[in-house]
Amino acid sequence: MQLAPSPRWSCVLNPIHRRKMGTSRFSSPLTAEEVVRGYDGLLKRVAVYARRFPQVEGIDRLSKAVTREREIALHLQLSSDPAPSVGNLQGAENNLRGLSLELDCAEWAPGVTAVRKRFATRPPSLGAKFGGDDVVEVDVVAEDGLLWIECKAEKGEVSPNVVMQALALQKKARAPCNGRRWGQVPEAAVYLTGKLGAVEAELLRAAGIRVLRARDGTTAGSQSLGAPAP
Repeated sequence: MQLAPSPRWSCVLNPIHRRKMGTSRFSSPLTAEEVVRGYDGLLKRVAVYARRFPQVEGIDRLSKAVTREREIALHLQLSSDPAPSVGNLQGAENNLRGLSLELDCAEWAPGVTAVRKRFATRPPSLGAKFGGDDVVEVDVVAEDGLLWIECKAEKGEVSPNVVMQALALQKKARAPCNGRRWGQVPEAAVYLTGKLGAVEAELLRAAGIRVLRARDGTTAGSQSLGAPAP
């Protein structure tokens, strides 16, 4: 179901972006060597983004995550096993796709302030350490902090779990400690590559969670975005 247009999204695409969005640049299945090359290319893209947008928090964390996953893929490539575990290789490819989508989103979204940023869901208190449920990591923080985006790089049908994940993100965004200027509360959004089911789309719409699927400079449920600056 198409979402209502939002004036917040009538903006110019990030100048670094030139690709069609929402389509994978990786054909599957990949060999271990191809996965390593994919990570090499992604590391170069991350470095370019860091130079272009040094003010964006978390690029170092994204770079470290890509480097870590590349090392795993390289181990598979150099393994004496002529046929690396299909599951391990598929996992490396899936992680490559997911990390690439995070950078795609950061390149595309307006007003990005951070990637992979961690937020507490309650104020700190003496004698009460933060547990796993007290911290959330947001893939991309856009609109100057007012939009939290969860990236889901899935092929085919998007898992129904996306609804629960998005609702959890929305709940944490609404925590009092995460309010922004003038009492504004960050919105939650999901950035998808797969096909979203009708039931899931309606549940997200009813919850006020944006579904972002950029293709050719437009986003489903949003107004047309301007062409990239030259």
